[in-house]
Amino acid sequence: MKIVQVLHGFPPQNIAGSENYTYNLSRELAKRHDVHVFYRVEDLAQEEYETRSGTYHGLNIHTINNTFKHCTSFEQTYKNAAIAQRFGRWLDTVEPQVVHFAHLNGLSTTLIEAASKRGIPIVFTLHDFWLFCQLGQLLKRDLSLCHGPEDSECAKCLAPQRVASAPLRKVFDLVRRVVPDFNKKTRLRNTLRAIYHQYAKLVSPFQKDGVADLRARRTHIEAMCALVDLFIAPSQFLRQKFIDFGVPAPKIVHCDLGFDMSLFRGVEKQHSRKLRFGYTGVFIPSKGVHILLQAFSRIDGEEAELRLHGRFEQYHFGFEYYPEYLKSLGKGTNVVWCGEYENRKIGSILAEIDVLIVPSIWYENSPLTIQEAFLAGVPVIASDLGGMAELVQHEVNGLLFRAGDPEALAHQMQAVLADRGIITQLQRNITTGTPMPRHVQQIEQIYDRAIEMANGRMRVAG
Repeated sequence: MKIVQVLHGFPPQNIAGSENYTYNLSRELAKRHDVHVFYRVEDLAQEEYETRSGTYHGLNIHTINNTFKHCTSFEQTYKNAAIAQRFGRWLDTVEPQVVHFAHLNGLSTTLIEAASKRGIPIVFTLHDFWLFCQLGQLLKRDLSLCHGPEDSECAKCLAPQRVASAPLRKVFDLVRRVVPDFNKKTRLRNTLRAIYHQYAKLVSPFQKDGVADLRARRTHIEAMCALVDLFIAPSQFLRQKFIDFGVPAPKIVHCDLGFDMSLFRGVEKQHSRKLRFGYTGVFIPSKGVHILLQAFSRIDGEEAELRLHGRFEQYHFGFEYYPEYLKSLGKGTNVVWCGEYENRKIGSILAEIDVLIVPSIWYENSPLTIQEAFLAGVPVIASDLGGMAELVQHEVNGLLFRAGDPEALAHQMQAVLADRGIITQLQRNITTGTPMPRHVQQIEQIYDRAIEMANGRMRVAG
């Protein structure tokens, strides 16, 4: 079978959860199928919308460059005719039997339409809420939880995108081109983003079309969702959220994610006198790393160590100085900033962690970090939200705490520190995830079902 995977980023440029999962899925699928990966890159040195093809670890990869250089309206932040046109022409050369979308942020929602027009069966794995929340995580600008799309609230959250204009884009593009190594000049970049954010806050209330923009996006997304043959939801929580949004329940299949078990074989646990709490992932506000650092400062730090693995990434407007804030919180001698890591080394990283902390303040879907910890026999302390609370059973295979509350997290961490026997008790109840080969069999069945549905639809249309 010829399969196309589509997403917003891919290793080695992007190494977050959905990217690593799609990479491992594609590698396993490629053992029996012809797999092509189409994804977005953001490179100021390339021409806008330039496409490139090559291979990566045996996979056929195809990239398109989008820096939003030509974006002059809110609609163009999610719907890009130039990208969809190039994707369509590329589909004509590849001629896949199924297109599997993982994310469309930075690409275009109309890639779905391009595949549908060609009669190609479409599968879409839901990794977050981006389809009905353009910020992706159902978090408001003040980092409080959002319970679902609401026109006026969405208009506030998306102010920076909605006030995009040609003159402003030209100014930013000029600065980026004139200043050498602009991307490395963090302070200048953050200052410009902060200025733009303040401008957006001032201008947004005077824009009359804010709500209309959001309604138009919702109507468009509903039309695109109708073209998808099958959605995959890795958590029941996420599945229900999309049913509430309006996707028919029979079109959303719940399917656990798969894992490369070889990453954990032959890895020996490294022991330490100190109790090692750990974090793996990106350092952005929604992941709640600031909650973790605040909690760690409240416990008996002499007997504990906090190991932070990951990298800082640019977040939504208004949080330009989050990295500096985290570093100010994590200055203690028992806080170890371990730096960026490759996912293939996750087994050895977890071998040096006794308890993994997942302090996210958004609902999360089905965090790979939790399931990777379980595969390594490491108990988890997690926020009591969304897919995290689905995976972690309180006082069974891990501990839960009230999301966003450093005092509540510190209480659970201190309890483990006071009685390390809790770790052994929790380890007894840890169950491992789905091996990638078995997961691929499930995905293949979903592909077959999508192909049947698409063929049936074409027979009716014909």
